[in-house]
Amino acid sequence: MALSAAALSVIGVCVGGLIGLAGSLLPFIYQRTAARRSSRALTAAYVSGILRMEEIRNRADQYRRTIESIRSGTPRFAKIFGAENATLVDQDIQKEILKQLGLLPPDVARDIIIFNNSLFGLRIDMRAMATGQMDDMSDAAKAEILEADLKLWEDTLALGRSMVARLQ
Repeated sequence: MALSAAALSVIGVCVGGLIGLAGSLLPFIYQRTAARRSSRALTAAYVSGILRMEEIRNRADQYRRTIESIRSGTPRFAKIFGAENATLVDQDIQKEILKQLGLLPPDVARDIIIFNNSLFGLRIDMRAMATGQMDDMSDAAKAEILEADLKLWEDTLALGRSMVARLQ
């Protein structure tokens, strides 16, 4: 059974259209995949950097020692260098991650927002201590804030570890 010239023409147009469509979609798909990989890598690197600094500086132990010193009646606040500017530390990279939020898996996008908000809240308290905004508070109130911050810090670190594992 021979196909008519019209049928062959229709088949040719369809095949040509599919080739043209594939030719225009493949670069888009490649760019989108590359952007997603880049966003995942940037987010994992940022969070890994925060986790690495915790390994080096061990802020959790600083919190614990400070809380113990307050509770013992001999308050000693560790000087955290740069804490007066703590809220500005990594503002640029956070903005870049937020621009790429839609490229991340939804659970990671949600968690990076929680992670950044937690860091911001902790840094506000560090800044308040460093600049003397808590000086008029009772030792019990300071200890209470630090205990809440310690719990938030530990939760934030756990969330960070979870995100890095999901992004790799």
